[in-house]
Amino acid sequence: MTKKFPTVSVIIPSYNRAHLLARAIQSVLDQTYQDFELILVDDGSTDNTEEVVKGFNDDRIRYIRHDENRGGAAARNTGIKAAIGDYVAFLDSDDEWLPERIKKGIQKFQELNNAIDIVYSNIIVDNGKARKKYLSNGVSGNIKKFLIVNNYVHVNTATVKKECFSDILFDEMLPKHQDWDLWIRMSKRYLFAYIDQPLSIWHTDTERPRINTNIQNIIDAHTIFIHKHHEELAKHRKFFSSMLYSIGHIYNKLGDLQNGRKYLIESLRVYSIKYAILSLPDSTKAYRLNVQVPKIGELKKLIPRPILKPPLHEFNGEHYWEIGKAGYPLSRIMGDIGRVGFNVTKSYRVFEMPYHRFFILVKGGQL
Repeated sequence: MTKKFPTVSVIIPSYNRAHLLARAIQSVLDQTYQDFELILVDDGSTDNTEEVVKGFNDDRIRYIRHDENRGGAAARNTGIKAAIGDYVAFLDSDDEWLPERIKKGIQKFQELNNAIDIVYSNIIVDNGKARKKYLSNGVSGNIKKFLIVNNYVHVNTATVKKECFSDILFDEMLPKHQDWDLWIRMSKRYLFAYIDQPLSIWHTDTERPRINTNIQNIIDAHTIFIHKHHEELAKHRKFFSSMLYSIGHIYNKLGDLQNGRKYLIESLRVYSIKYAILSLPDSTKAYRLNVQVPKIGELKKLIPRPILKPPLHEFNGEHYWEIGKAGYPLSRIMGDIGRVGFNVTKSYRVFEMPYHRFFILVKGGQL
């Protein structure tokens, strides 16, 4: 008798999470929709992951092991290539599904006569103290323009037609944003449908090796992501500027002021809003302000003696320097200026950039 192929292939990648893995596996086995296979990809674990998996007596579970740790994207790709179902669904090994996770996804495909390619839902975020919904609202259909500025599709909630992976897989070079990158690329070809109901639980309190603990990985992920999606990001200048600002901020934290300054300047070139002026009597005092006034924003660290050129930002031929960042009250900035003996004109407005950073007009052109 010919064995029937499962409708859904569930893929769980795991690396050294044996203590959490049983919960994830059990949440799949407890699904109200039972026509699935479960592919557990062990990404080179050194704990008892294999023992935990084989402790479940269910012939729908397939265990695949990498000889070495290759990362979450590679583990998911291994599972995709091994999958034999019509649809592919994902679950992280430290998270869990609610009982109707698969059923609701398949029902959505059926309701829409299989005219869409990817179904996703809301998800519950559990930080160990409280629970909340991840999305306030979702989007359906051609969601390309929405995805570029926000990753609506949490990987634990996605059910994807297997054929969508014929020539699109997770990018194994990305240390972060792998799922976001995948959905953006898929959105150029395929249609999405949103289920306005949480069907998974995302545990953010678990002790997982988090990518965001590695600062260099964050920089690498952002720069690769920007390079891959530059054309789309350029259409959303405010968001693009905030990404560039984040890279510059991280470089500053690492002490790499040259690269930090480069990205911060670029963030300003990409997007600026509501420019206005805080004017000082002359450029010499503007220079002293950036060097001497304490706690007026991280960019003062980027202005050595003699001052670097070109200035931070130019607008209509006038040059500006940053004197504050998000959350720094304008009244405090004015007070700092006054304490070092500078006279500021009474007529001024706020010069705003991404994250409400404050800037000052340098009189007399370039320093």
